[in-house]
Amino acid sequence: MSEKKMVRRSVAIVLGIVCIILIAGLLGAVADYTSMISDKDDTIFSQNSQISSLQNQASNLQNQVNDLNNIVNLNRSRIWVLNQTIIFPAGSYASFIRQDTDYAGYVSFIFQTSMSNTTYVQAIYSSHGIDYDYQVYVGTSGTSSLPVLPTPSIEIRIGDPLNAVNVTMTAIYTY
Repeated sequence: MSEKKMVRRSVAIVLGIVCIILIAGLLGAVADYTSMISDKDDTIFSQNSQISSLQNQASNLQNQVNDLNNIVNLNRSRIWVLNQTIIFPAGSYASFIRQDTDYAGYVSFIFQTSMSNTTYVQAIYSSHGIDYDYQVYVGTSGTSSLPVLPTPSIEIRIGDPLNAVNVTMTAIYTY
């Protein structure tokens, strides 16, 4: 019987050692997988940050595309002059200078008082090395438009060679 006890004891010791080895192996595997999961979590966080950054860049680029499409389609405008009264004697003109003509477009002039047939609006500027001098007679309609190209400075004149003029004007730059 003592032999059986020894065998049982030996088996129990071997089983205990096997259990300890299995538990140690299991703990090592858990630690290894925990480290792998942590690395994967870090990778996922990093990639989510990159995705968020790229989405912001895409949104900014889409906003730029929309803004440029509005410019190409002449859907943007700035008021240069709003209901300004201008008085000048016959044979002279009044002028103002703008420095915000960044894009090709046109300037619309709306006059709120009657004009004579000789009242004109004139745009004088240089763009890409070429001098421009556009002049349009307003006549009695009180509305006129002039084309403009990108320029660092543009002078707008309102005048009449024959008549004294007292007008209220609005000028809108559309680009």
